[in-house]
This record gives sequence, C-alpha cells and structure tokens, in this order.
Amino acid sequence: MGHLVDSDGKAYIGPSQQLDVEMEFAFFLGKGIERYQRVSIAEAEDHIFGVAFEDHPFAAFNAKSFASTISPWVVSLDALETYRTKAAPQDPSDLLPYLTDSRALSTFDISINMSWRLSPEGEIFDVSTSNLTNAYWSFAQMLTHHAFGGCEMRTGDLIGTGTITGEDNDSICSLVERTRNGTQQIQTLAGNRRYYVQDEDEVVFTGWAGTTQGAPPPVNDFDLALLNFSPQSNNNDGSPHRSPAEAGGGSVASQASLESNDNQTDLPHVFRDRRNTSETLDGWPATTTFLLGDTGESDPYLLRHFSSDCLDASDDIAKVTSRHILRTSDPDVMHSMERPLIMSMADHSLYDRGEPRLDQRTLDEAADEVSRMVSEETGVRLVKLFFRYIYPYFPILSRTRLLYPLAELPGRLRALPLSLKSAIYASALAFITYDDVLATTIVHSPPSSQRLYRIAWLAVTHEVHTPHLSTLQSCLLLLQRVNDDRYVMDTVFRWSLLGWTVALAQSFGLSNDCLDWNGIPDWEKRLRRRLWWAVFVMDKWAFMSAGLTSHIHKDNYDVLPLTAADFGSAEMTSESTSFEHNTSAHFYHLSRLTAIISDIQSAFFTVAASKRTQRDFALSIDLAKPFRQDLKEWKTSYDSFIATQAALRGGDHSQSRSLRSGLDGNASLGLSYLVANIILFRALLRPVESNLPEPTNQQLPQAGRDAVRAGAKTCCVEAVVFVESLQRNVWDAFWHSWSRAGFAMVSSLMIRLLITSDKAAEVDEFNALIRRWRWALRTGGGSAGNVLMSLALLRLDRSLVTRGIHESDEDE
Repeated sequence: MGHLVDSDGKAYIGPSQQLDVEMEFAFFLGKGIERYQRVSIAEAEDHIFGVAFEDHPFAAFNAKSFASTISPWVVSLDALETYRTKAAPQDPSDLLPYLTDSRALSTFDISINMSWRLSPEGEIFDVSTSNLTNAYWSFAQMLTHHAFGGCEMRTGDLIGTGTITGEDNDSICSLVERTRNGTQQIQTLAGNRRYYVQDEDEVVFTGWAGTTQGAPPPVNDFDLALLNFSPQSNNNDGSPHRSPAEAGGGSVASQASLESNDNQTDLPHVFRDRRNTSETLDGWPATTTFLLGDTGESDPYLLRHFSSDCLDASDDIAKVTSRHILRTSDPDVMHSMERPLIMSMADHSLYDRGEPRLDQRTLDEAADEVSRMVSEETGVRLVKLFFRYIYPYFPILSRTRLLYPLAELPGRLRALPLSLKSAIYASALAFITYDDVLATTIVHSPPSSQRLYRIAWLAVTHEVHTPHLSTLQSCLLLLQRVNDDRYVMDTVFRWSLLGWTVALAQSFGLSNDCLDWNGIPDWEKRLRRRLWWAVFVMDKWAFMSAGLTSHIHKDNYDVLPLTAADFGSAEMTSESTSFEHNTSAHFYHLSRLTAIISDIQSAFFTVAASKRTQRDFALSIDLAKPFRQDLKEWKTSYDSFIATQAALRGGDHSQSRSLRSGLDGNASLGLSYLVANIILFRALLRPVESNLPEPTNQQLPQAGRDAVRAGAKTCCVEAVVFVESLQRNVWDAFWHSWSRAGFAMVSSLMIRLLITSDKAAEVDEFNALIRRWRWALRTGGGSAGNVLMSLALLRLDRSLVTRGIHESDEDE
C-alpha cells in the first residue's frame, strides 16, 4: 500500500504504483552486546547467530508491505565456513583502526539472484545477480561499528547489509536503482517492459554458496532461502523463520559464549568487558602501536583518570586510539596495582612526512622484483624450509599464524610485509638442497639471497616510521645473516641495526611481561615473550662479540624466563611440556645461557666493573664463583637435553646416523657455552697478567694464578674436542650469526695463554693444542665450516706469524 494523490489533489491510500524490491543480506545476533561494550573485528562473528535474506526497502515505513520480509531459513556461520573468501579492497581512508580487518578471508562467497515472473505475460527473466563480496563492509565490520558507537544489541536483533550491488548493470540489486528512480525501463528478451513491480508479478530471490548455482556444498548440506513476493498477498501467514531464541542460541560456539557471559553478570562493567575481549595489539595494518612510557609527553598516570570509554575511543581528528591494558590483578582502570599500561595506536597517515622515506614507486618495484625472483610455489617451499631448519633455533615467528593451515599459506605470503617476506626467503635459501623440488628446479639459478636481504633492509628503512612486529622480526633475521666476507667480522652498521632493533622492542612494550595482561590473545602473548628474549639474546651476544656495551639493562625489563608454554600450541603433549622433549628447547637453553652471560658482562665488563676488577684478583674470584656454578648447572641441563635428543634419533652418534637424522643446529649452542666460559676466564686472567700490584698490596698466590690458567686451558681443550667431534650434518645446519666470533675467541685465548706462558712444558702443550685447533679449523665442515671458521683461522695464523712462532705444513 502507498499514499497516492487523485486528480483533485487529494491524498488517499491505495496499491503502490512504485513498489521497489531490493536484495540484501542480514544477520541475527546470538550473543547480545551491552551498551558501550566494545567488540573487536576478531570477536564480532562470535556474536552472530546466522544469516538470512531480507527485504524492507524503506525500512521504517514499508517493512510490513509483504507477508514476510526475510527468508524462511537462517543459515549459521558454521555452515558457511567452507565458503570464506577474500573481501573486496577498501579505501584505506575509510578504515579507522577499529574497522581494519587483517584476516585474509573476511567475508563469504554467497551469490544471490533476483528473477521476475511477469503477470499476465508469464515471462520469467533474471533481473540481477550479485554476491556478498560486493558488500563494502563485512558482517564483522558492521557489528563492530555499531558496538563502537555505543549501540546496544540484543539476542534476536537483525542487522541488514544494505543493497548488495556490484559494479555492472546486471548486478544492481534494487529496482529503483536499476530503473534510475523510474526513469529508465527494464526491457526483457520478449520485449516486455517494467519500471516497478506490478500486481500479480512475482519476484524470486535465490541464493547459493560457492561458484556454481545448484552445486552441492562439499562439507555442509544447506540451502539458502527462496523468497517470493507478491504485492497483493497481504496475509499474516508469512514464511516462518527460526529466531535465535527458538534455535537455542545459535551455533555451539555462540552457546559457549553466551554461557560464559551469563556466569559473569555480577562483575563490574569494565572488569567484565576486559576479560571477554581478546584483540591483538598488532592486527591493524594501517595502525602502529607503541607503549606510552612514564616520562613521555603523554603521561599514562594522567590518562588513567579518564573513563575507560575515552581511553578506548578513537580521536577522529588526531587519528589516535589509546588502549588501556589491564592486568589480571587490576579490578579496573583507576585501581591498577602497578603503573598504567597504555598503548597508543596511531594511524600511519600521521607519519606520512617522516623522513628519510622511500617513494612508493621504489617499494612497488622492489615488491615486483621479489615476485619475479620467487614464485608463489617457491615461496611456500622456502617458508616450509624456514620453519624446519631455522625456526626451532630462532622461533621469532608464529607457526600457527603463518604456516597453518597450509592451504592458506599462499594467501598469507601475499599479505606478508615486504621486509619480512624477503628476509624469510633469504634466510631459507641456504637450505634449498633439502627440498626435493627446489633442489632440481632452482638450484642452478637460485634467487639472490644478497638481493633479497637488500630489499628487506630497504623495506625496513621505510617501515620504521610506522613499525609493526614484522619490522622487528625482519631486523632480527637481518642480524642473523652471516657476513659474506669470511675474513671480516662486521661493519659498524650491524651494531647500529642492533640498536634499532632494541629500540623497536622497547617501543612495542616487549620489555614488559605480558603474561598477566588481559585482552590480547594467548598466541600473541607467547610471540611477544619469545620476541623479547630473541632481542635480548641478539643484543647480549652480538654486542659482546664486538666488544661493545649492551643496550639492555636488567633494571629496564621484567619479562620472566621462558617456559614450555611459550612454545605451546595445540599439538603439545604432556611430554612436550618438558624441555627435554620440546623441539624449541634450544632457544630456551640459549635464553638461560644468555642471562648468565649478561650477568658476567655486568660484573666484569662495564666501564665501572672493569675498573673494579681488572687488578683485584680476590674480588674477581669471588664474583666468578656463582657464575661458574650457574654455568655448571646449565651444562648439566643442556647435556640432558642433548642426550634426550640423541635417544629420540636412535641413540647412535655415528656420522651415518646423524646424516639420516637430518641437520642438527644445537652445535652453535654448545659453542656459545664454551664462549661464556672463555669470557669469564678472560676476566680472571686480567689480574693474573697485570704487571701492577694489586690494590690490596697482596702478592697474588702462585696457586691461584696456576688454577686460573689451568681452567682457561681446559676451556681451550674442550673447544678443540668439540670442533673435532662435529659431523657434516652439524656444519650445514643453522648457526647463530655470532658463532664466527665465538670460534675466533677460542683462537685468541689460545694465543694469549701461549705468549704468556713462562714454562717450557706449558709452551709445548699449548703449541700441540694449537696445531690440533688449526687443523680442525682448516678441515672441519667443508665449505660450510670454512665460512664459520675462516675468521678464527685468520686470527690464529696472523698472531703466530706476528710472534714469529708459526710453523709450515712441512714442519708438522
């Protein structure tokens, strides 16, 4: 019915002369949303019961014009899961941070068709066909936007998508739009014409999921609704539909969410919202997130005095969102037991003028170059190689977020930032011979790892203005790269890059332990903790091997030691919770050893510590005792881990067994243990070798001097035996980048002990040991070993030649 005007200009009510029909989707809410309750994109679909067709062209006035304005069936999101697909591109300027959806598959492949049976002509023709992917906003974005604006939504509420119109004329899903508001007729194949629906006309909506109409779905057997419209059918027996309440609250997931919410109705509003929300800090592609420090221009102690709504609200002018992180012990924002944790989430556009900056054209050309060098199939295989041969020793990525499910890996690689993608590819190229396909297809002309590393660095320099965790991950992989010049340690650039990396970690708030943080997913907590310890490890070993001061002080972080849970995933078993059985135990032991080496550096090698200990033998011994005990306990735990790994491989240490068992990257950890001991004995040798009297004016006991030198010699012997016992599968495995310096440190200690020997017998012993060491360096590991040990051999030979005590091969 409609309001009409007769020939006399009087209004009356009669059959509508301009009846419009529109094709729209709609979804029912299962789990309600309270007023001002925030719902993230990641959580939104948990509140959706199911999907239906709906049609109410002028919603408030014309919704009751038909017997039913929605389809007779409601289809759950679980049934549609098989048909997830990629959404159409959106204008970045439209996407406020809370609307950014980082998921690769954020909508559904559901087609909808409008056909028209004309009366009295009887002709049936298709008016239009469209797809849900033509909707500019996804279901999750619509719901999140309503919640962000403070809208209360209850179980059973219906939210419509708006008309699903595509780009071409045949996908216009509204008659008023198709006829240009009644100014252009629709002409059928038989020559019939229409502006609007007429009496006795019938409009049919048909929907199907997937690419083919009528094709049975591969997993879930369901049928979308058939919706018939007739302008004169105005009865009250409309097509029945199932409401969320009648259906029992939706899918299993929805029911679980509802039950969880019911159990928490007595909690304070803010308290309940925070514990029900799980939203990644780094999931907004166009937003960079950093922790507000106590001394910055934004005072977190001031910000906590604002309401939680203001803290989480977006500043439309400044494009900044402040997110308050509550700890488990915090009842609310104002009663935090510790300092406020406030994350500033800023839109990338705020930093468009930051310099230095690359032109977008340069980045696009670099991305195209990577695509030409590494095909999609090759990229997938390189990522698999990375997770097989690098990740167990340096787990800085999220296996569950990138690698699995494998069917989605190509799509994830396409969305991966250029810096991280290039760094992963470059790192994995060293292992292409262990992939049967790559070993036969690209082995003769592989992509240039040098070029990929350069592109990674190029992209990093652009990203640092608006960094993400991927930027930090790229920096860590760049720092793990071994210098191509085997006879030069590194340039100063490396230490500058390391300083950048530490600063990035601190700006992300990684130096604050997130174990008790509410509101972020568990996988991100695990990743953040591993990333912090990766930065800590790189900082301590790389700066130490360069003779420089660490950038991380123990007073400036509170991240607890790693546990097996930090490497956990769905496949963890009760045995894998023990690090002897966990494949990531290498990194756990490395982080523990690094904590010991950090304490040694603080006790002996800061500027102030060096002044205190370099001539004080008694003080040095006292300081060293607990470190010696720590290293002994660490070695016991490490030996147990290695023994367990050997038993799992069959318990045979022979070369053939090792080769059949695959590459073993644990040797770099064994070398790091030797280096830790060498550094400690370097500190103890300083007062022993000092020509100046001790500050206490006490004569250094000969027994103490001999004991220190004997301990240092034992370290050298262990190093020689260690290298002599290494098999080929060890040399070809992953080695941490500071390992080259570690081998060189062994050479330096041997020469130092040799030239300070004052006994002929001791000189002969060290000469014999050095000959063994030099032979091990020259022959061990083939080309792979040469890359690692060339610097150590150079240091050794140069020192011997300089001292005039070198020997030729013939003399040996």
